[in-house]
Order: sequence, then C-alpha cells, then structure tokens
Amino acid sequence: MNRWFASTYSKNGSNVAKMEIDSDDFKYTSNECFVTVLGSEEKGSQLPNLMSSLAFEEVVSQVSEVGVSSEDSTPDNDVSSEVGIAFALEVYVVAEDDLLAEELRPRYSSFKELFSGVEGGRISQNDRKNENLNHDKSFTYGEIQFVSFAELLKVCDVKPGEIFYDLGCGTGKGVMAAYYIAPFKTCCGVELLNGLYESANETRRSLLLNKELWRDENEDPSAVVSMFHANMLEHDWWSTADVIYTSSICFSDELFNALSARFDMMKPGARVCTLKTIPSDKFKTISRGWYKMSWGRCTVYILERLDN
Repeated sequence: MNRWFASTYSKNGSNVAKMEIDSDDFKYTSNECFVTVLGSEEKGSQLPNLMSSLAFEEVVSQVSEVGVSSEDSTPDNDVSSEVGIAFALEVYVVAEDDLLAEELRPRYSSFKELFSGVEGGRISQNDRKNENLNHDKSFTYGEIQFVSFAELLKVCDVKPGEIFYDLGCGTGKGVMAAYYIAPFKTCCGVELLNGLYESANETRRSLLLNKELWRDENEDPSAVVSMFHANMLEHDWWSTADVIYTSSICFSDELFNALSARFDMMKPGARVCTLKTIPSDKFKTISRGWYKMSWGRCTVYILERLDN
C-alpha cells in the first residue's frame, strides 16, 4: 500500500514541487515515474526497481533532467511543443528508522533488543491451538510497529503522569513501545492467552534486569511497566486509563460492543486508539490515520471521551 504527498517550497528564488511516496514495499510499486506539468503529461525517467541489486548511487544516476513543453501552456496542446520549463527528478531513499526523533533512536534500539528472537505469531498460534480457539477470529494476532506507533502516540498528545493500557497486548510490544516513546507514569498490558502473557512478562523481567535498557537510569521500570493475565472485559482499566490502544480489527461485534460499553466508563479526556470506531455518542474522533502494523497499513481511529 502506498501514500503520495505533494508540496511546494522555495529554493534559490524558484518554486519547487515536491512529491513523496510512502511505501511498505517498493517491489509493489511501478518502475516508471509520470509527472504532470501545466496539464501536459510527460513520461519521466525510468526508475529502477528499488528491490533490485542496484546501489542507491546507481538509482540516482538514472534520474535525469527532463524538459517539458509548450509555448502555449494549455492542457490541449501537444506535449512535444515547447514551453521552456525544465525540471529535475531526484530520488532519496529514507530508512523508516530515520523518521524517528533523534532522542527516540537509542530507545528504539533498546526496544529491538528486548524483542530479539520473540516470535509472537508462533506463540499465538500455539495458544489458539491449545485453547481450541482457531475458529475465533477475535484472537487473530498482529503487532504494532515502533516507528508508526510513535506517530500515533504523538497525535494522542500524552501528558507526563498519564496511564497507558494495551488491551490484548500479545507479547507486550505496544506496552514497551509506549514506555519508550511517551512520558507515561504507568504502561500496562492485559492479555488472556497464557503463552503470550508469559512472553510479555518475560520481556518485562528482561527490562528490569538490564539497566542499560531503561528509558531513564534513575527510574525503576518495575513501577512503570505491568502485565496482567486477565480478560480485558473483566480487568478494571477503565477507571484509571488515560490512553488505550487495542488492535480491534478482527474483534467480533459482540466483543467490541462489550468493550465499547467499558470505554463509556472512562474519564473525560481519555483517548482510545482503536482499529474500529466506537459506536458511542460519548466520544469524538480527534484523528483518523493510516498506520503501519505487522500485517501492513490500516486505519486507526483516535477518539476522546467527552465530558459527561
């Protein structure tokens, strides 16, 4: 899935048009670039597939300056006519990690170290098999991606001292990402399946034992990070949580409606990040964004609890 962005800026006294593509995987994108100028379409440089063996320098070298067209710049004119407009195409490949704020990059390294070798999909598969839950789509497994989750929490405008919960936290990636990214006082995960809970709790123990992985060497994470082996409909998170995340995309209507009733009991100003919108007049949508998850990009709704 791809997203395109267009903007303009001034450079050396000239207006410059800028186009960006945000792509999960370049092997699914076109090898050609098409540019429209004053209503005329001119095929631009042939861009090599970025999944090929070409080095980045070779990619850039194949993008050349292009001259376009027409003395009279009406859309009906032939694209081969002259207008004396020239433009250059430049290719920049930006690693996703480089989109993180500078201060988050070492924390992202700590996050990756914590989850090195953790196979949440396999653990979930074993849990569902052992509990005879393969028929229940509500237990379909997926995980957050740290960089995208940082974007999401930025929209939530987290204040120091607030409390975070991940409902159906799996191996705990959402909880640990929240711990590293935002100034939460407490980051909690609620997980029903035994193997996933044990994995999340083991990751927590690894954090506690390695001070080099703490977000602040003067802050003991044992008082910040907690994992609960519980049913999200029964464990009381709604009376204290300020920010909720739940990967609800595959939740049954019955489960999500029951969960929504508990959302209604949250304090005014609390935010809920959910992959399904909440069927309640007690919330307003403050954002609807396209965020990357382990299975690809999907819509995440960020809603805020209104005053009673």
